[in-house]
Amino acid sequence: MDDVFTDTHSTFIARTLSQFTHELNNHMAIIKESAGLIGDILAISEGDISSSQGQLMDIVHSIDGQVKTSTRLIGILNRFGHRMDSHCCLFNVNEALDEILSLTARLFTTKGVKIEADLDPALPRIVNASAILQLLCFTILFNMQQRLSKGSLITVRTAQLQAEGLVCIEILTIEKFMGNCETKDTYPKHVQQVIIDRLGAIVKYNEDEWEAVITLPLSRDKGV
Repeated sequence: MDDVFTDTHSTFIARTLSQFTHELNNHMAIIKESAGLIGDILAISEGDISSSQGQLMDIVHSIDGQVKTSTRLIGILNRFGHRMDSHCCLFNVNEALDEILSLTARLFTTKGVKIEADLDPALPRIVNASAILQLLCFTILFNMQQRLSKGSLITVRTAQLQAEGLVCIEILTIEKFMGNCETKDTYPKHVQQVIIDRLGAIVKYNEDEWEAVITLPLSRDKGV
């Protein structure tokens, strides 16, 4: 089972990094194109940029926006990497979900599937393995999008079940699935179960699997 988990986690990290680098390259390409445009304007102006100041400022603002977006993504990737520093720790579930949705967004937008987050801002922090939770959520999201058509919507919600001392993550879609539940391109149930067991979580699917509900205790033994 350790080999199954290690292989699955490695594939997940590779997929996440590939999507991130594609997205970052897009921003770098825009910055390069903008810098080239500034060079063209300066060459044409022959030292007199008075008539081009407005256009130049627009380009500078565009570059600034791309740099800020790139810096934000790099910060998210940094936090994603540091989640693997310790197996079990106190963390914010909403932040962990936001990270993985941001880093893998291109994977879903390329397929034409939109993901909408509805995260409870009052959700308490929990003690568990945040990196493994991200892996579990990704496998569920990935399996769903593999069976959805372009234009479909997946919603990710969080909530606290205060009386039971649990945190709940709901991943659902109202769209109609295409094809079989498991294919060579999806994560099999037995692989997901290995991940679930490592978290001490419970995952319930409805009959057609258009909804998955993950419940987690507020505290998990750090020895797992």
